[in-house]
Amino acid sequence: MENVNFPKEEKSQKELNGNTVISFELDRVSDISIEIYDLKGSKCATVSGKNMAAGERQITINTFDLRIAPGSYVYHLQVTNDTGSATECRTLNII
Repeated sequence: MENVNFPKEEKSQKELNGNTVISFELDRVSDISIEIYDLKGSKCATVSGKNMAAGERQITINTFDLRIAPGSYVYHLQVTNDTGSATECRTLNII
């Protein structure tokens, strides 16, 4: 499935107010789910159920609300639509 594109440069960023932004591009309308894991493999949070239109998109995750401590994590972005599903894994550093 080739309907999600991540920029070659990491665009996830930490902002001062506790929000982390994950940027990506969709080729078609898709359901999005993000799971965040610590480096030991334990799931820390899930953000799911977002239906997003095609185009450049961003999901903002409030790390304070999800009680995610500063550190390094791995997130899985699951994209599902009428052509199937795909998962992209990236690192996420929260300062």
